[in-house]
Amino acid sequence: MQVRRRFAWLALVGALLLPAAACGGGTESLEGTSWQPTDLGGIPVVEGSDAFVAFGTEPDLNGSTGCNSFTGGWSAAGGDGSIEILTGAMTLAACATEELQAVETAFLAALNAALFYEGGGDTLTLLDGDKNQLAELATADTAE
Repeated sequence: MQVRRRFAWLALVGALLLPAAACGGGTESLEGTSWQPTDLGGIPVVEGSDAFVAFGTEPDLNGSTGCNSFTGGWSAAGGDGSIEILTGAMTLAACATEELQAVETAFLAALNAALFYEGGGDTLTLLDGDKNQLAELATADTAE
């Protein structure tokens, strides 16, 4: 009887702690947020490029590369910081400068390669499968 009570107590504590552990890693919900790139792995973000990504109600995604608009989908199921972003339909306008073209290429590559994210406050970091930084973004309200 004593063993059953102890087991029941441990099961209850484990059930209460498991959701808290799963939410670790400093990730917040992305639903309803918009982000502008501030660091694209060494590619300078051209001032006034107006690149952004907006995470709508999962799975809806839209944004701009600074040259072209795009739509797509996303999923961050599990609450463990994993993410899948798929950019889909995109307009096909030519970028006005080589610098804007470099931002477009790097931004789309980072979005599509991201497998993890870390977010908190005004910053969102997209990470690859080894958790190396692909891009850093700031909320659209605070990005300069």
